[in-house]
Amino acid sequence: MAELDYPIIIMDQILEGTLRSDKPNHLKRQLCHKVEELGCSNQKPTTVHGVLDVVLRLSLEIPDPYIVEACKKIYLVWGKHNRAILEEFFTPIRLQTLLDARVTNQKQAIWFIHETMLTIRSDEPPFLRLCKIIQLESVTYLTRYPAYETVTGLCRFMTDFRDCIPRDGRLIAFCNSLITAAGTFEAPKIPELMKQYIMDVTYVVGGLLSYIWKKSDVSVTVKSLHQIFSLISHLHENRVPSLALAGTVPHIPTNIMDSVVKQTVSDINIPDVNIKAALARMLDWLTWPAAKHLDSWIIAFFKGLASVHKYTILMEVVETKIEHVYEKLHFIPVRESAFMVLAHMLLSYQHSPEPFHKIVQSVPRTIMAWRSELSEASYSLMCKFSHLLHTLMAHHLGFPDLYEPVLNAIKDLPCPSSEQIKESLEKHNWKSSQRHDRILSVSSTFSRRSETGKTGLINLGNTCYMNSVLQALYMCDSFRQEVLASQLSKDQPLLAELRRVFAFLSATQRAAYAPSAFLTASRPPWFTAGLQQDCSEFMRYLYDQMHEEELAKLKSEAAIATSSGLSRQHTEMAENQYSSLISQMFMGKIMTMFKCLSCHHESKHVESFTDLSLAFPEDLTNGSALKAKNICSDNQRAALVGGAACDKLANHMTGQGKDGPLKNVVTLEDLLKHYLRPEKLKGDNKYYCDVCRHLQDGIRFIHIISPPEYLNLTLLRFAYNVKAKARSKIFTDVTYPKSLHIPVDGDEVGNTAEPSNDFIDRIKKSKTNVPATKSESHATYALCAVIVHSGLSSDSGHYYCYARHSSTNGLDLMNADTKQERRRAEHHKKMECSQDLLPDQWYLFNDSRVTYSRYESFCNITKTFGKDTPYVLFYKRIHPPVVGKSTLKPAGDVPFPLDLRAAVDQDNRLFLQEQELAERSKHLQASTQSNTSFYKNWKDPDDKGPPGSCGGGGGGGGFSTNRLVF
Repeated sequence: MAELDYPIIIMDQILEGTLRSDKPNHLKRQLCHKVEELGCSNQKPTTVHGVLDVVLRLSLEIPDPYIVEACKKIYLVWGKHNRAILEEFFTPIRLQTLLDARVTNQKQAIWFIHETMLTIRSDEPPFLRLCKIIQLESVTYLTRYPAYETVTGLCRFMTDFRDCIPRDGRLIAFCNSLITAAGTFEAPKIPELMKQYIMDVTYVVGGLLSYIWKKSDVSVTVKSLHQIFSLISHLHENRVPSLALAGTVPHIPTNIMDSVVKQTVSDINIPDVNIKAALARMLDWLTWPAAKHLDSWIIAFFKGLASVHKYTILMEVVETKIEHVYEKLHFIPVRESAFMVLAHMLLSYQHSPEPFHKIVQSVPRTIMAWRSELSEASYSLMCKFSHLLHTLMAHHLGFPDLYEPVLNAIKDLPCPSSEQIKESLEKHNWKSSQRHDRILSVSSTFSRRSETGKTGLINLGNTCYMNSVLQALYMCDSFRQEVLASQLSKDQPLLAELRRVFAFLSATQRAAYAPSAFLTASRPPWFTAGLQQDCSEFMRYLYDQMHEEELAKLKSEAAIATSSGLSRQHTEMAENQYSSLISQMFMGKIMTMFKCLSCHHESKHVESFTDLSLAFPEDLTNGSALKAKNICSDNQRAALVGGAACDKLANHMTGQGKDGPLKNVVTLEDLLKHYLRPEKLKGDNKYYCDVCRHLQDGIRFIHIISPPEYLNLTLLRFAYNVKAKARSKIFTDVTYPKSLHIPVDGDEVGNTAEPSNDFIDRIKKSKTNVPATKSESHATYALCAVIVHSGLSSDSGHYYCYARHSSTNGLDLMNADTKQERRRAEHHKKMECSQDLLPDQWYLFNDSRVTYSRYESFCNITKTFGKDTPYVLFYKRIHPPVVGKSTLKPAGDVPFPLDLRAAVDQDNRLFLQEQELAERSKHLQASTQSNTSFYKNWKDPDDKGPPGSCGGGGGGGGFSTNRLVF
């Protein structure tokens, strides 16, 4: 080593000259090694100063990594062996220089500071002065050098020297600068370095923030979260914040989650567009493997936005990000968190199947990939996924082509019960008193009535039972015209609200109307708000209440008449002769007669009815409900979604076999025959005879003596199944004719013999053109509405309605009998009930959605969708025309009262203004996003900035609707 035999006094010069030269690398290594060895021996202070200065400068300036590492070793050896000299060397000026200098290897500057401070650590004033400098300069340093290596180096240093962490007012600025720097980190392009990068960001940078947040006042944490939010909510695409910000999430105290979310989503200074951007970027963070609690924060924001009715944000984020979140299911480190978020997004987005259908075709591939792992973790996740899929397919019925591959993929996985499905949907529902009003009101705000010219009804929270009844009643033309023309008193609030609903359905320009006031006025006291109810029960209550209101009005008028001097006899006569609108339109009379088989005494009882409840004969449905229940319990996926598996179930439910209909497919005439069939009263069901004064065998006869204008038939599909020991639904398929003939005051009532087998045939063969005799008097009806129930039980499922106008104006009824005879002659095998006596234009009313339909589309609905069954039928009575006299009112609606007309007109003007405002806002938002900086779009909540939009609004209403609402 003769070349190193120089005076030690010039060692620093030799070292610098050699390392900066182009001499061979092996000579440079030999020199560095020799200088490192010399550092372990006593050297003059000037020499130590010189060597330390040289290696420090070379490490910061020379890009060669070997030279940098060699210089760092020399610095460590010489510094530790000469600690006192190092203290003299590392002056405040030198420290300030390192913090200020812009050099090639800036990340090495913080390394030298760190190692020097470790070596010279003490409680002496000189050292504390150095700490103070770092306290004061750290914020500037982070702002000047925000690179990943520099920031993580500083965080490591701060972790070892917590006295150097800024204090008081500077602490918030330091945290914000650290977060801002993390938002600029660039991930390494070399995959092997990614793990270290994630660990550094999460546990070094995030760890320092965690320490600060734990030791500081909560206001420091809140300000830090404000800074995070400001970074992820800006709108400039060229300033997309780094995913490294996700590394801070595990350290945010979860105990402040609710308050932070509530404050953020409720802050009127934060525009909705910024909240949407922030939530979308939080979903991007799901890529970060170590982001513990991230799923909880995201779900908390979803729930928070729902609580303040900002449904537009939720819907847009779900629609645009659902596929992005789904992709994370294939990344093992993050798939558990991604699944939790995905499940919440899909289960909460209940008004439309669109997001679910975006990912449903990828499900079989995902299941196959998880199966190949052969791990307990993947199987557990598959079971959760199966539960989610069954719930979504049950909620969004009617897509067997999409769902059948999914069913095949998860056929061996656990299937949730109906109660579990119901619980999941209720748990994730966007719950609020105005939820459905706000969700579906997008149809009324941004779109006009459908091409049908009909108006939908907004679902106000499982109110499809009410909407279906309202739409069916609205299409009863005579009833609607009477309601709109009625003169009301203050004692008829329910009829007043019904008239208001009909007026808006007739004249509004919106696509859907929200019958909120009618719901409040008409809901039975025992109905729980927000829960599904029985539409037939609601309909009967509605009829009864409106009828009682009119009776109350009559009593009030009678009392006034009495006080005016009219006799009591006259007032009682008027009261007895009074006929309410409900009695005119929907009320008929039946006579029940009991005949004692011992003394042959007959007793008769006449009562009114607004609907006939038709039970299913046990010989036709025996075991069908039990079969359906058992099949559902063994293979619920078939019942829930359809497809090939559902076809098998539907065959059991509807009696459809390979060779055609089975025995448990019944006609509506069969059910009427069963209802009117004489019933023997014997055994435990004996009849008490007033003449014999004892229980006797007897026969009960039911006879229709006064048919209503509109005949409501309710199919009793919900009954207690003794074998199943549970309340179940009868899925027996029923064919319902376009025209129906029912006996009125016929001989069958007085016939004590067993009913003949051709009873129904006689009904079908009754002629409308033959004068009625007592034995063959009948009433002719035409089908005008059908309310369908989709689901498994009366307290769940969904209702929708098929209906058509019930006015016969324009039909050639004078020649109907002649045409009917000609049709019989040509097609003698066809039943008369196939004749159509009303205009053949059908509509499908499904809450906000109204579309054209056809009789053929729903006459076999149960064969297409195993869970969809006709439940309530509306038939309009067809009266034989009288020459020279019109018994029908004009087809058009009568003018409604001026105050109601004014209310509709005012709302239509408001609708136009809303459209104009929405269009202006759209253009303004686009202009703002393209021309305004982030700091003009969003300001810190402490600043007084312009208020943003209030959020809320819609989605799906009038465009897409669910077919199952729990």
